Amino acid sequence: MLVFTFFLIAFFLSTRLISGLLLFLTRSWDGGILRIATAHAACLFVCVWWGVVNLTGNAVGGQTVLVLLFAVPQLIWFGMDVRQTK
Repeated sequence: MLVFTFFLIAFFLSTRLISGLLLFLTRSWDGGILRIATAHAACLFVCVWWGVVNLTGNAVGGQTVLVLLFAVPQLIWFGMDVRQTK
């Protein structure tokens, strides 16, 4: 349970840091919701790619688990960012 909690915290922090960086880099683009959606989609891609490369090794089916583990925090951050823009 402790390992799961550690990974959950790590997934929340990593998705927030990367999405925040991507939103910062695209701040000059006045795209509104499209800018936020693009940054978060790119963040999800980067996080899942990093997880597949570094965490799964040769585990079969590990990619699906990583997509789910990264997608939930990413959707939460996306919702919070959309709410902040309104």
